Amino acid sequence: MEKIRKQGTPGAFYIASATLAQAIVAVIAMLGMRIYAKIARFIVIFPLICFTACTIYAMCYAGLWNTIGSIAEGFSPNRQEFMSIESWSVAALHASIACGKPTGSARIARHRKRNLE
Repeated sequence: MEKIRKQGTPGAFYIASATLAQAIVAVIAMLGMRIYAKIARFIVIFPLICFTACTIYAMCYAGLWNTIGSIAEGFSPNRQEFMSIESWSVAALHASIACGKPTGSARIARHRKRNLE
């Protein structure tokens, strides 16, 4: 099966489109989301539009079945990496951060609630 790219080396088109999408989202976020109510929708939808455009480009460039095969290969698990101690320690670190301490916004909300009472 012909591949779109070699494994481990993303194409320049994908890097450029992802960088552009993130740069636009960052600029809009810096302008302030409170002022622009519709920006929140744009921040969610724009990266999806870029991803869809990249997928359509890949399908036109390499063909439908080659693109689907490459995407499936990218999502398939690597069993040797899954059983390594490094992957389990990173997963435990992420789980402890996600479930452990409350976030800064939760602390601020609790502090405000105490001050209002």
